[in-house]
Amino acid sequence: MINEFKDFIAKGNVMDMAVGIIIGAAFTAIVGSLVEDLVNPIISLFMGGIDFSSLGVKLGEGEDAAVFAYGKFIMAVINFLIIAFVVFMLVKAVNKSKKEEDLKEVLKQTSERRGEPSAPDVDPYWNRDFGYGMIDAYSATKLAMYLKENGITELIDPSIQNHLLSKNDNNTIQLTGHSWSQSGSVESVKFRIDGGSWYDANFNSSITEVSALTPFEWYVNIDSNKLSEGNHTLEVTAFSSTGQSLPVTVLIEGEGNTSSSYSIPSFVYILVAVVALIWLSVLILLRYQNDSQISSLINRFGPTNNDDIIDAEIVD
Repeated sequence: MINEFKDFIAKGNVMDMAVGIIIGAAFTAIVGSLVEDLVNPIISLFMGGIDFSSLGVKLGEGEDAAVFAYGKFIMAVINFLIIAFVVFMLVKAVNKSKKEEDLKEVLKQTSERRGEPSAPDVDPYWNRDFGYGMIDAYSATKLAMYLKENGITELIDPSIQNHLLSKNDNNTIQLTGHSWSQSGSVESVKFRIDGGSWYDANFNSSITEVSALTPFEWYVNIDSNKLSEGNHTLEVTAFSSTGQSLPVTVLIEGEGNTSSSYSIPSFVYILVAVVALIWLSVLILLRYQNDSQISSLINRFGPTNNDDIIDAEIVD
């Protein structure tokens, strides 16, 4: 239990929340001082020296009468508006920075590599002379449009790396790639076809734990005969607790019939249609037939009970 508690405390989200709470408390004190020491004197100057925060109306007589302290309430509203505006500007700056990082990541992943990696232990693609290679504007635009059309642009975490190493096209389509995280760990690598359900990619059975900056290989095997005939989009994505990587998208060709192990079998559609037809028939029967007609119909197709007593005698 102690180890589990240590793992929970050490998670990035918990630490980020703790830092946010501490900074938020300090920031609240700063805003309070700003309103009390700077805003209040300016407002008081225009109101003839009146302390704005002390404004209120007594709701009775005597020293113990309740006070409708609208001045303090207005000061609290001003505090809130200042904090909300600052938070808005911070979020806007972070989103702008994130969009720039996402754009850099798209350009990096779609670039044509030039030269051997200068520091493969740190980044297996960066070259001291050529960077990440020559920018492929068409591929970068295509990937950006794919992210937008599938609604996953905001989910991208640039620190999660996922790259394709090789692709073999035979009866079995084999993809090999590697993934790693620059700051945390990759929790899973999944693939899907044509935006369908996610399936887990295969890994080396010897892998027990993956730490930051440690690439590991994944494998995806697809039987083209089990895919419907035509082109399909295969997407492979790495996931972590903070988001997901840019997807590796590959165009593959199916050679089988229309049934696919990665789609809903045709007999399921037939079964659903039969159940719906029976349900509709029952509704129509109940709507347009009375009780006696329904009983007569049931007796017509069901066993007939004849309760009449017949006299008989034994003949030698």
